[in-house]
Amino acid sequence: MDQNHKPVPPAQWTNKIDCPRAATLVPGGKLPLCTVKDEDFAKLIRQLHMSVEVSYFDPLGKWQSLVVTFFDDDLLLTPARGRLPSFVLNTFEALSLTWNFLRFRGLFKKGRP
Repeated sequence: MDQNHKPVPPAQWTNKIDCPRAATLVPGGKLPLCTVKDEDFAKLIRQLHMSVEVSYFDPLGKWQSLVVTFFDDDLLLTPARGRLPSFVLNTFEALSLTWNFLRFRGLFKKGRP
């Protein structure tokens, strides 16, 4: 994706990168997801803070994805977050977020004169 969060057409990048496929990784295993063959394209990726979406199956067979956003000398991994599988867990999560928000807000009120 480009800096406007629009997909970049495959014709613009498929011949500039090499992406090996891996069936599975052992726990703790490492494998490069992608290698950029064109140095000018690599610079453009960092300058425009482009993102790459990586899709995979977790150990339970559930489809997951994460987004890798590139910066000048760094990167940011953003995992996709799904909803919890039941009404009770979703309710508990909502109550927990509300409680933490109110506690956090209370900390700021206590600090004021």
